[in-house]
Amino acid sequence: MILLFSRGDLPSIRILMECLQEFRDVSGLAVNNAKSNIFTAGIQNDTLDEALAMTDFARGHMPVRYLGIPLAAQRLSVTDYSPLVDQIAGCIRKWTAKSLSFAGRLELIRSVLQGVECFWLQVFPLPMAVIEKIHRLCRAFLWNSKRAPVAWEDICHPKEEGGLGVRHIQSWNVALLARVLWNIHCKADTLWVKWVNEVYLRGASLWDWQPKKDDSPLLRRLAEIRDRIITDFGSTEAAIRHMTEWTDRKGLVTSIAYEYFRPKLPKQPWKALFGRHSYRPNTHSFYGLEYGRGWQHETDLHSYMRTQPAPVH
Repeated sequence: MILLFSRGDLPSIRILMECLQEFRDVSGLAVNNAKSNIFTAGIQNDTLDEALAMTDFARGHMPVRYLGIPLAAQRLSVTDYSPLVDQIAGCIRKWTAKSLSFAGRLELIRSVLQGVECFWLQVFPLPMAVIEKIHRLCRAFLWNSKRAPVAWEDICHPKEEGGLGVRHIQSWNVALLARVLWNIHCKADTLWVKWVNEVYLRGASLWDWQPKKDDSPLLRRLAEIRDRIITDFGSTEAAIRHMTEWTDRKGLVTSIAYEYFRPKLPKQPWKALFGRHSYRPNTHSFYGLEYGRGWQHETDLHSYMRTQPAPVH
């Protein structure tokens, strides 16, 4: 994306368009009018109309968006995240028209929808209000708009912990931002990292730098994640040492970071038995096993297993 600025008068805009024309003649690269916009402030309507006619660009509205993501210096409002929520809702509307099994709906949530979220989660710290909207959409889709038998948080655990393997959005957000934090620490060869080091850190260590109140919400959130890691491991040196263990030659591995940040429950190894056997419990039993709601006491489980046929290998 390229941003070009000019004074808000017709002669200045004309000069800008002449420069773009000359660039096209020299390079053979033309401006795509359909993907270009004019953003204005403080000009008269008649001047705006003439500028739009001169450029053949559409009028843009703030905030500026790049690949659907809003670009803003201030903290984004919940409304600014509407493209993300609308995209997820659109996917669900298309899928709802199809006859999908519970397993099919679950897999779409785990693969497609959480891939859509990832594009935003690696750039912004998502507000809880937005996360709750996403949870409501996914919950209604997973349970076919029926009342959910368990809380969404309960299924955001691996299967061996009684969940369904759906990612915990808040923790996945933190893991992705931890990779950004590590890139700054390593002074990754990207323009954005160089800019952060030059404008914000100004030669200071990332681990000693303290954000100001008027710094961007992203940088303040990165500082919070950094402080949490330091507190968890006891010192800056220990934090760096442990984060180094989360990396490979390409950088910080977010799946390892996610495993560290996500909420955890005690593992229940006996659940893996049912995945290896040739028989499958009925739906009621499956839910009882999966969520631990069907077995009030350990003796219930023993009683159930004694009545089952031996597995065939």
